[in-house]
Amino acid sequence: MESRNPILETELLVLRKVPYSDHAMIYNGISPEYGRLGLLVRGGAGGLKRAFPELEPFRLLKLTFRQGGGDLAYVQEIQEVLEDFSGIANDYASFHAANWLASFSLLNIMPMLGHPHFHNALTVAFRRLANAELQPEAVLTGACLAFVFEEGWLSSVMQKPEAAAQCKQLLEMAAGLPAPVLSDECWQSQFQWVQGILLANECRLPN
Repeated sequence: MESRNPILETELLVLRKVPYSDHAMIYNGISPEYGRLGLLVRGGAGGLKRAFPELEPFRLLKLTFRQGGGDLAYVQEIQEVLEDFSGIANDYASFHAANWLASFSLLNIMPMLGHPHFHNALTVAFRRLANAELQPEAVLTGACLAFVFEEGWLSSVMQKPEAAAQCKQLLEMAAGLPAPVLSDECWQSQFQWVQGILLANECRLPN
């Protein structure tokens, strides 16, 4: 007889951990196939034991999990640490941008609703922030525009040839290609423009 809660496999970009009780922790992240994923890890009677020490924010993991009765899932095995973006914490601007992206993702991605395009853009963004490859506003612009594109909110903008060419270049940047050379002021303007699209579509933006 097939299990009602089969073991599933995915890549998870871990974004946040929060205490659940004295003996448990919740790890929140984004999966390309399953959207927002909350993993409950329990400890023993003596306190939270690190059964899965690889589970840390700003890491991309390959793991297996079993869905619980509610919104939380349970880790079965951490198969591999695919990338570690903990270097983000070495630079304040990068750390601030990464936390903004983490909050945005957890506020707007639904559980069990895949976002493969945005997940890839988010991974590229964290990689660039960890290596200080681009100014934070450029990274934020690319990742958020990837979300807008995946939600189908760029159709009206893409009808104008000049705007379509600009969006195409920014989306390619979000996917990992080189970024256009713009001033800090231009990147700030681009990020404000993307935020306007998000707000117009009732997205929740971090403070």
